[in-house]
Amino acid sequence: MKAIYVILGAAALMLAVPAFSQDGARSGKGYVMVQCKARNSKNPSAEKWKDYPCMTVDSLPCANAAPDRLNRYGSLEDGPTFKATGFYRTEKHNGRWITVDPVGKMHIDAVVCTITRGSGQTQKASYSRKFKSRKDWMEKTARMLYDYGFNGAGNWSETDAIREYNAGAEKPL
Repeated sequence: MKAIYVILGAAALMLAVPAFSQDGARSGKGYVMVQCKARNSKNPSAEKWKDYPCMTVDSLPCANAAPDRLNRYGSLEDGPTFKATGFYRTEKHNGRWITVDPVGKMHIDAVVCTITRGSGQTQKASYSRKFKSRKDWMEKTARMLYDYGFNGAGNWSETDAIREYNAGAEKPL
């Protein structure tokens, strides 16, 4: 495996990709070229952009073409069932610790670290032009997050707004 990182806007992601032939050529179904900088911790200025062929998940033999069925918490509907307690918790299953949702389904958090309206003047002005209220902002934000595959909120989020939204939401964050 070769460690690489991908620049996405201002963010950098570390990726591990299979080692490739010397010329870097791989072809076939499921491969896409990803342009990355090879990490050079001893001489960061020597890092150069390079194309790396990467396999997409849908081309793996074990990949299921159908999306997972998810419940209102974003948990696996068809996965194992555990005791429903009304709260998120951890439980050991097959020798591994997993998260269990309030209704007893296996849960994988896919969260955005910070969900906030922002406090700068530009952010406040944009917010007031785009949203009618805090409730409107939270409903539209939650819908967008669900559309992108997220199911929760991380630290530094506007907890009060999220709790207020969750109280009446069909799918809570």
